[in-house]
Amino acid sequence: MTVLPHMNEWLFELINGSAGRVPAIDWLGKLAAEQLFYALAAFLAGLGLWRLHHDRRAGMATAGIALASLGLTMALVLLLKHFIPEARPFVTEQDAHLIVHHSADGSFPSSHAANAVALGMLGALCWPKLAPATLGIATLVGIARIFVGVHYPDDVAFGLLLGAACSVAAWYCAKLPRRWARHPTLAPRPFS
Repeated sequence: MTVLPHMNEWLFELINGSAGRVPAIDWLGKLAAEQLFYALAAFLAGLGLWRLHHDRRAGMATAGIALASLGLTMALVLLLKHFIPEARPFVTEQDAHLIVHHSADGSFPSSHAANAVALGMLGALCWPKLAPATLGIATLVGIARIFVGVHYPDDVAFGLLLGAACSVAAWYCAKLPRRWARHPTLAPRPFS
Protein backbone atom coordinates (compact mmCIF):
# COMPACT_ATOMS: atom_id res chain seq x y z
CA MET A 1 0.00 0.00 0.00
CA THR A 2 2.26 2.74 -1.19
CA VAL A 3 0.63 6.14 -1.21
CA LEU A 4 3.47 7.85 -3.02
CA PRO A 5 5.36 5.00 -4.73
CA HIS A 6 8.24 7.05 -6.05
CA MET A 7 8.85 8.84 -2.75
CA ASN A 8 8.57 5.55 -0.85
CA GLU A 9 11.05 3.82 -3.15
CA TRP A 10 13.38 6.83 -3.10
CA LEU A 11 13.42 6.91 0.71
CA PHE A 12 13.94 3.16 0.84
CA GLU A 13 16.92 3.41 -1.51
CA LEU A 14 18.32 6.35 0.45
CA ILE A 15 18.23 4.46 3.77
CA ASN A 16 18.89 0.90 2.58
CA GLY A 17 21.40 1.91 -0.09
CA SER A 18 24.21 2.26 2.44
CA ALA A 19 23.63 -1.23 3.88
CA GLY A 20 26.18 -3.92 3.11
CA ARG A 21 29.12 -1.52 2.75
CA VAL A 22 30.58 -1.04 6.24
CA PRO A 23 30.45 -4.11 8.52
CA ALA A 24 30.34 -2.03 11.72
CA ILE A 25 27.36 0.01 10.47
CA ASP A 26 25.63 -3.17 9.31
CA TRP A 27 26.17 -4.69 12.75
CA LEU A 28 24.65 -1.61 14.42
CA GLY A 29 21.74 -1.67 11.96
CA LYS A 30 21.06 -5.34 12.69
CA LEU A 31 21.30 -4.71 16.42
CA ALA A 32 18.82 -1.82 16.23
CA ALA A 33 16.45 -3.71 13.90
CA GLU A 34 16.37 -6.94 15.87
CA GLN A 35 17.34 -6.25 19.51
CA LEU A 36 16.69 -2.61 20.37
CA PHE A 37 12.95 -3.24 20.88
CA TYR A 38 13.78 -5.81 23.57
CA ALA A 39 16.18 -3.41 25.30
CA LEU A 40 13.45 -0.74 25.35
CA ALA A 41 10.94 -3.28 26.68
CA ALA A 42 13.36 -4.41 29.42
CA PHE A 43 14.13 -0.81 30.42
CA LEU A 44 10.46 0.13 30.65
CA ALA A 45 9.64 -3.13 32.46
CA GLY A 46 12.32 -2.20 35.02
CA LEU A 47 10.75 1.23 35.48
CA GLY A 48 7.35 -0.44 35.78
CA LEU A 49 8.65 -2.79 38.48
CA TRP A 50 10.14 0.18 40.32
CA ARG A 51 6.75 1.91 40.11
CA LEU A 52 5.01 -1.27 41.30
CA HIS A 53 7.37 -1.48 44.27
CA HIS A 54 6.71 2.12 45.31
CA ASP A 55 3.03 2.37 44.39
CA ARG A 56 1.28 -0.95 43.82
CA ARG A 57 -1.85 0.59 42.31
CA ALA A 58 0.05 2.77 39.82
CA GLY A 59 2.34 -0.13 38.93
CA MET A 60 -0.58 -2.44 38.24
CA ALA A 61 -2.28 0.26 36.15
CA THR A 62 0.91 0.77 34.13
CA ALA A 63 1.22 -2.96 33.49
CA GLY A 64 -2.41 -3.19 32.44
CA ILE A 65 -2.08 -0.24 30.07
CA ALA A 66 1.09 -1.76 28.57
CA LEU A 67 -0.63 -5.10 27.96
CA ALA A 68 -3.71 -3.42 26.48
CA SER A 69 -1.59 -1.20 24.27
CA LEU A 70 0.59 -4.02 22.93
CA GLY A 71 -2.39 -6.35 22.54
CA LEU A 72 -4.37 -3.79 20.57
CA THR A 73 -1.32 -2.90 18.48
CA MET A 74 -0.58 -6.52 17.57
CA ALA A 75 -4.23 -7.29 16.79
CA LEU A 76 -4.47 -4.33 14.42
CA VAL A 77 -1.11 -5.10 12.79
CA LEU A 78 -2.15 -8.70 12.12
CA LEU A 79 -5.51 -7.57 10.78
CA LEU A 80 -3.90 -5.03 8.43
CA LYS A 81 -1.27 -7.50 7.25
CA HIS A 82 -4.08 -9.88 6.37
CA PHE A 83 -6.02 -7.33 4.32
CA ILE A 84 -3.09 -5.40 2.83
CA PRO A 85 -0.66 -7.98 1.43
CA GLU A 86 2.29 -5.74 0.53
CA ALA A 87 5.46 -7.55 -0.50
CA ARG A 88 8.66 -6.86 1.37
CA PRO A 89 11.23 -4.65 -0.36
CA PHE A 90 13.79 -7.44 -0.68
CA VAL A 91 11.19 -9.32 -2.75
CA THR A 92 10.22 -6.45 -5.07
CA GLU A 93 13.37 -4.31 -5.25
CA GLN A 94 16.25 -5.92 -7.10
CA ASP A 95 18.72 -3.43 -5.58
CA ALA A 96 17.60 -4.04 -1.98
CA HIS A 97 20.32 -4.99 0.47
CA LEU A 98 18.91 -7.61 2.85
CA ILE A 99 21.32 -7.93 5.75
CA VAL A 100 19.14 -9.99 8.11
CA HIS A 101 17.32 -13.26 7.63
CA HIS A 102 13.59 -12.64 7.16
CA SER A 103 10.62 -14.46 5.69
CA ALA A 104 8.87 -13.02 2.65
CA ASP A 105 5.54 -12.49 4.44
CA GLY A 106 3.50 -9.27 4.40
CA SER A 107 5.29 -6.02 5.02
CA PHE A 108 2.55 -3.49 5.84
CA PRO A 109 2.58 -2.25 8.59
CA SER A 110 5.85 -2.85 10.42
CA SER A 111 5.06 -4.78 13.59
CA HIS A 112 8.49 -3.98 15.08
CA ALA A 113 7.95 -0.25 14.59
CA ALA A 114 4.36 -0.40 15.85
CA ASN A 115 5.27 -2.34 19.01
CA ALA A 116 8.37 -0.24 19.68
CA VAL A 117 6.47 3.05 19.49
CA ALA A 118 3.57 1.60 21.50
CA LEU A 119 6.07 0.99 24.31
CA GLY A 120 7.90 4.25 23.64
CA MET A 121 4.67 6.26 23.80
CA LEU A 122 3.63 4.49 26.98
CA GLY A 123 7.03 5.34 28.46
CA ALA A 124 6.54 8.95 27.39
CA LEU A 125 3.09 9.10 28.99
CA CYS A 126 4.19 7.48 32.24
CA TRP A 127 7.54 9.24 32.55
CA PRO A 128 7.34 12.45 30.46
CA LYS A 129 10.99 13.36 31.04
CA LEU A 130 11.97 10.17 29.22
CA ALA A 131 9.81 10.95 26.16
CA PRO A 132 12.71 12.00 23.88
CA ALA A 133 14.63 8.82 24.73
CA THR A 134 11.78 6.31 24.51
CA LEU A 135 10.25 7.79 21.36
CA GLY A 136 13.70 8.28 19.83
CA ILE A 137 14.59 4.63 20.41
CA ALA A 138 11.26 3.52 18.94
CA THR A 139 11.86 5.65 15.84
CA LEU A 140 15.37 4.24 15.52
CA VAL A 141 13.92 0.71 15.52
CA GLY A 142 11.69 1.70 12.60
CA ILE A 143 14.51 3.29 10.60
CA ALA A 144 16.69 0.26 11.24
CA ARG A 145 13.97 -1.99 9.79
CA ILE A 146 14.27 0.00 6.55
CA PHE A 147 18.07 -0.06 6.70
CA VAL A 148 18.24 -3.87 6.93
CA GLY A 149 15.91 -4.19 3.94
CA VAL A 150 12.75 -5.69 5.43
CA HIS A 151 10.37 -2.69 5.30
CA TYR A 152 9.47 0.25 3.12
CA PRO A 153 9.26 3.69 4.77
CA ASP A 154 5.45 3.75 4.59
CA ASP A 155 5.32 0.40 6.45
CA VAL A 156 7.34 1.95 9.25
CA ALA A 157 5.55 5.31 9.25
CA PHE A 158 2.14 3.69 9.51
CA GLY A 159 3.42 1.26 12.15
CA LEU A 160 4.70 4.19 14.21
CA LEU A 161 1.37 6.02 13.93
CA LEU A 162 -0.61 2.89 14.74
CA GLY A 163 1.46 1.99 17.80
CA ALA A 164 1.34 5.54 19.15
CA ALA A 165 -2.44 5.73 18.64
CA CYS A 166 -2.96 2.39 20.41
CA SER A 167 -0.89 3.52 23.41
CA VAL A 168 -2.70 6.84 23.68
CA ALA A 169 -6.06 5.06 23.38
CA ALA A 170 -5.15 2.53 26.08
CA TRP A 171 -3.83 5.32 28.31
CA TYR A 172 -6.98 7.43 28.07
CA CYS A 173 -9.33 4.45 28.37
CA ALA A 174 -7.57 3.53 31.61
CA LYS A 175 -8.05 7.07 32.88
CA LEU A 176 -11.81 7.23 32.12
CA PRO A 177 -13.08 5.53 35.32
CA ARG A 178 -11.24 8.12 37.46
CA ARG A 179 -12.71 10.97 35.44
CA TRP A 180 -16.17 9.47 35.81
CA ALA A 181 -15.66 9.21 39.56
CA ARG A 182 -14.74 12.91 39.75
CA HIS A 183 -17.50 13.97 37.35
CA PRO A 184 -20.47 11.57 37.66
CA THR A 185 -22.38 13.41 34.92
CA LEU A 186 -19.73 12.18 32.40
CA ALA A 187 -20.20 8.52 33.35
CA PRO A 188 -22.10 6.30 30.91
CA ARG A 189 -25.71 5.69 31.91
CA PRO A 190 -26.95 2.10 32.30
CA PHE A 191 -29.56 0.92 29.85
CA SER A 192 -33.13 1.20 31.16
